[in-house]
Amino acid sequence: MKSRSASGKEAIRAIDDYVRHKNGKLESVANALRRLVKKTLPRSREAVNAWGIPTFNFNGPLCYMMQGKQHLTLGFMRGTSLADDAGLLEGTGKNLRHVKLKEIEQLCDANLRQLLLEAAALNENAFDALDAGEEKSRVVGPLCATDVLNPAGSGR
Repeated sequence: MKSRSASGKEAIRAIDDYVRHKNGKLESVANALRRLVKKTLPRSREAVNAWGIPTFNFNGPLCYMMQGKQHLTLGFMRGTSLADDAGLLEGTGKNLRHVKLKEIEQLCDANLRQLLLEAAALNENAFDALDAGEEKSRVVGPLCATDVLNPAGSGR
């Protein structure tokens, strides 16, 4: 069986196609999620795993994105290790947890950004970066209207 994995520009094109063809109703949510991850973790990279699923990498696999009929799933590889004080995560597996996204406005929740930051910290074993109160507040503040909801000039 041929692997469908991709990275770099090839992955970006593959994810663009995935988002465009999978479920048109969720295309704006998927693209806004991609912008959110990029704004929250600028060093993250989009990739496609061997099963053809869009992923975000940050010192290894960080999370994945799957479009369903009714929602977009943002899954975390180490979801059971995330604090998730807001109770956004769902799932019962040994490691994976996910958030179901139906509306673009859900991406404005600072708790979702916090999950991304915690997952990145797990990948680099650097929780110290999250302990500096001023830095944490600056990073976790709302991103919404200008960065996530408005695709103009935001890039991926």
